Amino acid sequence: MYYTQRRATLQPTNGVNWVHGSAIGIASSDDGKTWKYLGTCQGDHDLSEPLKAAGKGPEPGITWWAPCFLCEGNTLHMWVTFVDGVYRNWTGNRDIVHFTSDDGVRWKYSDTCELSSHRVIDPTVYKVQDTWYMVYKDEADGSRIHRSESKDLKTWKNAVTASNVGSQEAPFVFHWKDSWWLIVDALGDKGLRIYKSPTGIDQFTLNNTVLAAKDGTRPKDNNVGHHPGIVLQGGPNNDDQCVLFYFTHQSNQTVMQVAELELDKDGKVVCNRNKYAAAAAGVIGAPR
Repeated sequence: MYYTQRRATLQPTNGVNWVHGSAIGIASSDDGKTWKYLGTCQGDHDLSEPLKAAGKGPEPGITWWAPCFLCEGNTLHMWVTFVDGVYRNWTGNRDIVHFTSDDGVRWKYSDTCELSSHRVIDPTVYKVQDTWYMVYKDEADGSRIHRSESKDLKTWKNAVTASNVGSQEAPFVFHWKDSWWLIVDALGDKGLRIYKSPTGIDQFTLNNTVLAAKDGTRPKDNNVGHHPGIVLQGGPNNDDQCVLFYFTHQSNQTVMQVAELELDKDGKVVCNRNKYAAAAAGVIGAPR
């Protein structure tokens, strides 16, 4: 598991500086329930020590946020949000940077993606037929979800709006049960919106919203779900079970949680976050 390692215990804080200066944390698990912290991603381009970099913010350092990953051949790719400073408010340039790795621990800078603006965050990269697509949030366009395409994972073009609904972030596209799905963080207390598409490229229509209620009964799951990630497993198509990873806010800390997405009889995606509450504690990693 790779994640944004926020400075949640920073004292004293100044605005939102505790959300900046973050590295990319790594954890591992043998069973998906018990996780071990392995440190942070190491590499060039100031990936290893963001707080020692020469940033443009009012405080020393730079920021790494919200990575996404895929394995192509023998190479692991990471696209991660780069913020050019440690800021006390929501400002600064934000670009998506591409790294590659042979072992998932040490990373080498590849390129900086040319996308729809210099205020882009939260990438997810996926493939439809012979073309790669990246969905991401563009804060310069009302925080709408945008989409760019590539043939080689380096040159990105044809940036368009993937969803006309504003104020969304952390888009994740996946293929499940013979359909394409887009799940996003609707921000605030609005939960996770789920859209369905016949192509995985466009025509995304709203299917349902999940984890908007503060009804979790597991430890530290009593809040709205944020920033989704999907793991599919089981069955001949490896998509019988759709496992949803998300975090909940606990003051300045965030806690990773895991639940399951299912289809109801009407074709709506639903999530009973308490389905396994009696069998497991629910918290899969220490808050950071």
